[in-house]
Amino acid sequence: MDSNARYCIIIDSFRSHNSLAYLCNEYKIAPIHIFSSAEIFEEQFSAVVSAYFFKSFIFKDFEKLKYDLLPFIDKTLFCFSCTDSSQVLKEQIDDYFNLPQKNNIAFSKIKNNKYQLYQHLNQISDNKNFSSFVKKHGPSIVKPAPVELSSGCLNVNYVTDAEIEDKDDYFISKYFNGEEYAVDIVSSNGKHKLCAAWKYIRNNNQKIWKNKVELLSYKDNQDLIKELYDKCVLWLNSVEHKHGPCHIEIKHNGDEFFCVEINFRLNGHMSFAGLYKCFGVNNQVSLTLNSFTRKDLFTGELQEYQNNGYISRIYFCNDRLRNYSDVPWKAIELISSVVQVFKHVYPWELLPISSQTYQSTSAIIILYNQSYDELLVDEEKLRTLLI
Repeated sequence: MDSNARYCIIIDSFRSHNSLAYLCNEYKIAPIHIFSSAEIFEEQFSAVVSAYFFKSFIFKDFEKLKYDLLPFIDKTLFCFSCTDSSQVLKEQIDDYFNLPQKNNIAFSKIKNNKYQLYQHLNQISDNKNFSSFVKKHGPSIVKPAPVELSSGCLNVNYVTDAEIEDKDDYFISKYFNGEEYAVDIVSSNGKHKLCAAWKYIRNNNQKIWKNKVELLSYKDNQDLIKELYDKCVLWLNSVEHKHGPCHIEIKHNGDEFFCVEINFRLNGHMSFAGLYKCFGVNNQVSLTLNSFTRKDLFTGELQEYQNNGYISRIYFCNDRLRNYSDVPWKAIELISSVVQVFKHVYPWELLPISSQTYQSTSAIIILYNQSYDELLVDEEKLRTLLI
């Protein structure tokens, strides 16, 4: 073993999160991958680029994992979790090995349970008496409390009927009517650097699902983005988040803000190539590695970003039974703005009928263009091909 080797631990590095392991290779840091369970290994084996990793383990029990990691731990720079469901395992590793740059474990219950987070932020919510709650507060959202049960939009329901039964591990919150955004931040020793702000685009009748996500130009939306950033920093400080990235979903209406959720990970299903073209080294992936290593990108302005172009994320929600080969994948990839296609189906499979959840999408497509108008033109070309 090289005496000068440095390591990092990455848990559940699926799809776009492989970009962090790729960057570690560029900086001569050897990533060690952990599948958080045998079930996750079976489901997501093909979503991990194994060539980027020095070693890989499947978590079964913590005693065995401690033994596996012990030879590398003295030179391990950080432990990183790519999914909400594996945050608890990350915290166990951080705490047991006393790794540098770990967050305060005293806030673990709040960060890993959405009901606890809502209560901590004084947002109207309850984990019982759902019917009474709807009668009192009107339209509401029912969703899982533990982050490991979140599963995107799969288990989130908009309810208006007061005759609703309580459900174990679920909670209810008042529906907040407003525009929804996402804010990407990376923290280093308590300095919170803004990476990007995104807007969720929905049809008028949609309460949960969104049609697309698009980057907000900082230059054109400075006042709004500053307000979003300030609120997010307030929330992060309240749970003493000091190290690593987060992806915060936030609603805004007038002077009011509502925290939908805080994900202590990278913005998922995002193209590193697109991010790098748009932000250079100040993209969220590069900043995450920098936050754990050199830290030199956290010395200047923290609450601004410069975008050299525009990015959007389009969801392919298949509406009928068809074969993989019925989709013009090659034509999709040849659209000039398309930088990455995350396919959720294999060539030997039928495409699932979408139920407007992440799990039922046939693909998620990332587009980048220096021109916003040209990006919109290419989005229409894409939608025509997906019909």
